[in-house]
Amino acid sequence: MSATDVFTGMSKALPAIVLTVIVATGLVIGAFLLVVPALVLAYVVMFSLHEMAYRDAGVIDSLRGSFHIVKEHFV
Repeated sequence: MSATDVFTGMSKALPAIVLTVIVATGLVIGAFLLVVPALVLAYVVMFSLHEMAYRDAGVIDSLRGSFHIVKEHFV
């Protein structure tokens, strides 16, 4: 194990931060409108970080992937 192995995951740090800011902004706006839009948005984007980590997706692709996962398995 070398020192570069420790920092291999850092290439996704900035996209993960951007994704988190986008989701948090949407949740705050949804909370200002009413509580229900914020809950719906939280439900739809809850797998976005997982999509980014496991499928090596970008910010927009991870949001789309999370939407498709929730849409396919809607309760």
